[in-house]
Amino acid sequence: MLRTAQPSHPHLSPSGVSALNEQPRETLRVRAADGWMLDVAVLPERGPLRGLALLGHAMMVDRRSMDRPSGRGLASTLAESGWRVYLLDVRGHGASVPPAGCRWSWSYDDIVRFDLPACVDAARRDRPGYPVFLVGHSLCGHCSIAATGTGAYAAPPDAQVLLSANIWLPSLEPSRSRRFRKSSVIRTARTITRM
Repeated sequence: MLRTAQPSHPHLSPSGVSALNEQPRETLRVRAADGWMLDVAVLPERGPLRGLALLGHAMMVDRRSMDRPSGRGLASTLAESGWRVYLLDVRGHGASVPPAGCRWSWSYDDIVRFDLPACVDAARRDRPGYPVFLVGHSLCGHCSIAATGTGAYAAPPDAQVLLSANIWLPSLEPSRSRRFRKSSVIRTARTITRM
């Protein structure tokens, strides 16, 4: 884990203060086991430290979505309430980058096996002895549950808060018609994304 006062995100100024909401931040650069450098912005707790909150975003957004409206969203509210907040950009998002010379290729499984475990471990090293709560929106929510279920975490988060982290399994769909329609959408999406 590397600490830097230099911004790694276009919305951070060189002083390490968010241009959007003027909250002081620092940046952690966390190296995943496969070499990816994950960019994690840290909002320091205001007042006595209650615990560590690692916030992970959904698929089509980055960490900024976890503090909307900026400076008054979930991340800022947690920091104001005494939580040290870690705002993760998973691979392929924000300033998180692959190792030099490697392609920008990644999969869902990489987030499960590498990104979330590395960031939970980094938070524990940053402030030992405090509970780690993973707050996952959609993608990061179900990736965290998958990481727990597959044993990817060296030590799983002390608690997991899932926001819109629904997972659809055909075998759990009671309606044949709805199962067929959902499966058709998935097949179509797979076909389109392979082009």
